[in-house]
Amino acid sequence: MLAASSNQELLTSAQSDAADEPVKDAVQPQLKVGLMENVRKLWDSVRMTVFVVGTALTVFVAARNTITWYVLA
Repeated sequence: MLAASSNQELLTSAQSDAADEPVKDAVQPQLKVGLMENVRKLWDSVRMTVFVVGTALTVFVAARNTITWYVLA
């Protein structure tokens, strides 16, 4: 009786492990896609930040040069 119960538990656990495999296979590509999407969003944010800071720096330098030119001239 004990052996039959133990065999039944092993069979049940093996079936549940086999049932989890397709789920793991289906989730793995979704995680990769999600990760790549997050990386792309990060790079888009970095590019936008560099653009905004670079533009502000260019305007600041141009304004500073203009003010310096008119004050010293």
